[in-house]
Amino acid sequence: MSTSLQVFASVHEEMRGPLFDDFARGLGELEADVFATGGTADALRELGLEPADATDLIDLDGLDATDLPRPVVAGILGGLIAAGQTELDLVVSSTRPPDSNHARDDFGGPTYQLGAIKAGIPVVSNPFQYQPVMRWLRAGRPSSTEMVGWLSMEAHQECRAFHTMAATVRAVGNVGLREDF
Repeated sequence: MSTSLQVFASVHEEMRGPLFDDFARGLGELEADVFATGGTADALRELGLEPADATDLIDLDGLDATDLPRPVVAGILGGLIAAGQTELDLVVSSTRPPDSNHARDDFGGPTYQLGAIKAGIPVVSNPFQYQPVMRWLRAGRPSSTEMVGWLSMEAHQECRAFHTMAATVRAVGNVGLREDF
């Protein structure tokens, strides 16, 4: 693995597909070091990449982070990202789709995205960003301020949609897309 590009990836399975596959292959071509969460790591391995476990970013003085509940691990990773305690160059993270009936179960996506925004790390939050971000990476990351600003704004909107849906589910129950709501 190289040390030129450090990437954290946690992409919800409903947000993976051909665009994700192309983006992941591009990261492989760039020889990026990728740290990925469970299902994302499995998807990357199926594409021939060799991601490290995201919990490798956590130093718990000998404790195994994989023994901790998922929300705790997500909180720790998100906190480390936000505090700039990682050497990440890019965060690729999605929330469950906003209309998901399980939106409140998404522990990582919003935490990782907001952490990256706070730390000024570019965060890819939806599949439509994969192609422009890959072009930007291949071009050597020119105009980083503009790219980080655009990605941060988009990720913030994704988080806002997620939190609105989660709050609605908590307030009125799991309504999904009911017509009478």
